[in-house]
Amino acid sequence: MGQALHPGHEPIGVMGAHIHHEGNWMFSYRWMRMEMEGNRAGTDRLGTAEVLGQGYNVAPERMTMEMHMFGAMYGVSDDLTLMLMLPWLDTEMEHVTGMGGRFTTEAGGVGDVTFGALYRLGQWGSHQLHLNAGLAADRFHR
Repeated sequence: MGQALHPGHEPIGVMGAHIHHEGNWMFSYRWMRMEMEGNRAGTDRLGTAEVLGQGYNVAPERMTMEMHMFGAMYGVSDDLTLMLMLPWLDTEMEHVTGMGGRFTTEAGGVGDVTFGALYRLGQWGSHQLHLNAGLAADRFHR
């Protein structure tokens, strides 16, 4: 596994906060679960009847999403680190129809793949300035 130039300084959820030494690899796995309920218009909460009353045929009520994020970083040089992030998403959403029916939709698969690079612009003692740039590739559609 790779060793960061200044390990342990950033929280685990901060992506792209450190550059790796040349030839070093780092692999990561993160899991996240998110649950949402209800609807909003800006900061105002809307009930299901209010959503349907605006002319929509269907209103979502609840959503649960789980994400598994796989990551890899590689130190091309002591100043350049390449990154790859591959998310796997599983989502379930409960809906209500204008006629009072209920149904659930489910979706899962690869999310937006992110390619990135970190480039050190300068270092002063224990401080460094680096550029973090990336490109997200939209989900692969058939």
